[in-house]
Amino acid sequence: MALAAAADLRRLGGICAQDYDNRIQAVMSIRADAARSVADFEEAHRNLASHIRQRMGDLDAARRQMAAEQRRELIDEHIRLEATVGQMREELADDVSDLHRAYSDFTQQVQARRSKKRRA
Repeated sequence: MALAAAADLRRLGGICAQDYDNRIQAVMSIRADAARSVADFEEAHRNLASHIRQRMGDLDAARRQMAAEQRRELIDEHIRLEATVGQMREELADDVSDLHRAYSDFTQQVQARRSKKRRA
């Protein structure tokens, strides 16, 4: 019986040792999986950060291009407005000149009528 108990203890010890080895393997596998997951997340994070930097650069370049285009459009509009204002000033000067001539003609007619009335 002592021999049977010793054999049972050896068998039980072997089972415990195998179970311990299996658990160690499971823990090591979990650690390896966790390390791979962390590495994958870090790689994904680096890729995302790189993508975001690229997109931000693209957006900044597009913003600068739009600003330059708007600036050119505003300059062109300013030039057109200055030309329009210049043309309007010329027209106004012509109108004022016409008004001065008309007033001068009118005053001459009035003076001519007055001098005719005085002679009569």
